[in-house]
Amino acid sequence: GTDRHQQTILNLRLGINEIARATADSVAPLPWQALSQTMLMGFSHPDGSPYTTLPDVFVYPRPMPRDRSSLSVALEGPPCLIVEVASDSTYGSDLDLRHGKAWSYQHEGVAEYLVIDPTRLYIVEGGRGWRLREGHYEPWLPDTEGVWWSEEIPLGFGTAEMMISVFDRQG
Repeated sequence: GTDRHQQTILNLRLGINEIARATADSVAPLPWQALSQTMLMGFSHPDGSPYTTLPDVFVYPRPMPRDRSSLSVALEGPPCLIVEVASDSTYGSDLDLRHGKAWSYQHEGVAEYLVIDPTRLYIVEGGRGWRLREGHYEPWLPDTEGVWWSEEIPLGFGTAEMMISVFDRQG
């Protein structure tokens, strides 16, 4: 992707992990951990064929090994949150609830899925999110200030001035 796309992914992952470090006391393990562009194996396409994905950012509600280039949903379980950063080449698949990444994430039990577009080139509202309810994704809407508050980790995500922001409950 573009430099802006890659920088957004990096900033998002670092922001999520920085708040996790600030939340944990000095001897406790991190309460959650964001990873990026690590292979996640164990997903499937709607036709049942296997699908290995490389989410832009994904979060587990516990510390994860840092030296692995891939993780298995069968072994680790699904991430609690996946965030994709919309780009020209991926936004169609990112948003496709019937045949794209969203279908695969829903099918494997990813509790929250957010596609963010700080440039608003592909998603005029800045992003779209879904939450898993009874096995199906339902819309996850931002609050009145444009922040998507996670139910899985105590964080929110917003876009402004072509950048993404990560918020803790104190703002």
